Amino acid sequence: MSNFSNKIKWRQWRHVFLNKALPKQFKISAIAISGLLICYTLLRLGFFLANHGFFVDVPANEIIWSFIYGLRFDISALLMINGALLLLYNFPGQPTARWTWLRIGLLGIFWLSNLSFIGLNLADYIYFPTIQRRLMSEIYTILPDILRMLPSTILEYYYMVLILLAGGAGFVFASWRLFRKMDRLWIYQPNTVKESAWLVLIILLMVLGLRGGLQSRPIRPAHAFFASSRITGYLTLNSSFTILRSITQTNLPSYKLMSKEEALKTVAAMLKSDNEQMVDPQYPFLRQRSSPAAPGKPNVVVFIIESWTADYCKSVSGQPSAMPFFDSIAEKGMLFTNFLANGQRSIIAETSILTSIPGVFSTNLRGSKKVMIGSQSEMNRFLGLGTILGKEGYATSFHHGAKTGSMGFDAYTKLAGFSNYYGKEDYPNLTADAVDGTWGVWDEEFFLDSLRRMDGFKEPFCSVIFSLTSHDPFPIPPRRESLFQQYSSETKFQRVLRYTDYSLQQFFNAAEDKPWFKNTIFIITGDHTNYSRPNILRSYYQVPLLIYAPGIIKPQRCDQVGSQVDILPTVLDLLSIQTIHASMGRSLLDTTKTHYAVITEGPYCIILDDRFVLLDDLEKTIGLFDYRADPYLKNNLSSQYPDAAKELKHILYAYTQEVTYAITNDKVCRDEDIGITKKGKTK
Repeated sequence: MSNFSNKIKWRQWRHVFLNKALPKQFKISAIAISGLLICYTLLRLGFFLANHGFFVDVPANEIIWSFIYGLRFDISALLMINGALLLLYNFPGQPTARWTWLRIGLLGIFWLSNLSFIGLNLADYIYFPTIQRRLMSEIYTILPDILRMLPSTILEYYYMVLILLAGGAGFVFASWRLFRKMDRLWIYQPNTVKESAWLVLIILLMVLGLRGGLQSRPIRPAHAFFASSRITGYLTLNSSFTILRSITQTNLPSYKLMSKEEALKTVAAMLKSDNEQMVDPQYPFLRQRSSPAAPGKPNVVVFIIESWTADYCKSVSGQPSAMPFFDSIAEKGMLFTNFLANGQRSIIAETSILTSIPGVFSTNLRGSKKVMIGSQSEMNRFLGLGTILGKEGYATSFHHGAKTGSMGFDAYTKLAGFSNYYGKEDYPNLTADAVDGTWGVWDEEFFLDSLRRMDGFKEPFCSVIFSLTSHDPFPIPPRRESLFQQYSSETKFQRVLRYTDYSLQQFFNAAEDKPWFKNTIFIITGDHTNYSRPNILRSYYQVPLLIYAPGIIKPQRCDQVGSQVDILPTVLDLLSIQTIHASMGRSLLDTTKTHYAVITEGPYCIILDDRFVLLDDLEKTIGLFDYRADPYLKNNLSSQYPDAAKELKHILYAYTQEVTYAITNDKVCRDEDIGITKKGKTK
């Protein structure tokens, strides 16, 4: 009797909620969006079937998850297409009920806009095998060409046109019948207060849906690449989302500064080691490594330390140190004393270190202050450290104590081939004592948590740990403040560097007892500088780099110039891996010829060798300086050393041209290099 009574109450409550509390227009809107989600799921299924040859090697569970994760992108796309219609339709007073012309107009716009994007999704069935990514901003730039080729395209792909016409007719007929039935079924009951409250809720739900969730940043196409198989990312996406999202994504610039042949020749001479061969002139950085030594496959752990500035490191600068532990292990490793960050932001360090792509776009040159992460080019093909080592059997992980989504790291690390991402939310039993109240988990706690996770990985593994605490406002955990009381006269920045250095020490103290420690190469560097010496260009970018592996690498100091894009090829050299890579740097272990570092500073592009630095804005040379003897760059040596100035300018122009060409034209690497199976074939 009790169960029967409860069922009656539930039915009564449901009746009241559906028929009294929910406004008529809200119910119709919800059903319309649900119907469109079904359409987009069917479009995804069609995309899968039309391009099934690309998915022959993809595990079934990844295919299933692509359909589930894809709902997030479908909702966002549908709200971008229909958001304005939803708001107008749900406006208090239901204006569409009073004005027939408005109702008919909105229905016409609903059909036209949704059918247009359904058509673009169908077009991607054909377009995808050609470019092997979803449609993006090219739909705006090549529209005249599309219109010109439309007659021949219709004739060639008549079957797709028939599918669109039949599907469009079915869509219009089914939606018209459904809307008409719902309009008669539910009676509009005017209530301005209730309708206004629901409109506020609709706006909040729309913001949530457009952003793709509650994460710190809105979703972008890169978030679709959740799986080990890159191709599943394109299945997760829909063409409506990529086309509309590309409107707000940066379009990176490209520069034409010399002939293609001369630029290719110069870049090859600049970067190619003796054990490498350039693979394809269309891909200016793609090269095949050979190695006489058998790969030993040691583990690799990369620490990217927030604001790890060389000026505060005695082993590099000779100045009073805020990093005593780092200095102590620097004596036992390979220390690079003239190493530079490729930019002044963490997201530039991310692309430079993990994928060997420099921050040449971050300059203000020609109105361009742009970065790779979040741009349209982020969707292009590139060979990340995780991808390369993953093919060699390495377990890969990226650890960052901030909230997942911070700076777009979570999505980019997946694109770079790192299978596992660990953020603030993954820290076990998170309490107020474990977080700094601003950014995330304290370095000490997160370093040790990363160690615990690595201890459970199957060897060999590659883990990247990005520190957090030494970021403005430079806090120190209250329970650790007593350790640094004797340094109260130092700045907050110096003291927080000491805390991060202490955290690093706790990690190594615990790691030394692990069975895998002696078979691990540790790489420690900074993402960028902070509070460097005023008016000294090199100081703005100089960060420490230490390769520490007792028993594997002999202690030594290396004074040649290098930058963050050199880390990836250096790792490949350390591991003696024979592989294809597309690094935009060169192994620091290769001392057979001159090394260079290319960075950006305000409106300038800058190139350094072991003695000189050249400043240029890609239109004229600002000056050539001996940065070691003249750190403040007061004495322009262009006229005194014209050959050196000419050579550095030539290398800078060639490198900048080919970097921007490769990135903006998706010519970093090929499908087969990152493991995408060609249609109908397996690797």
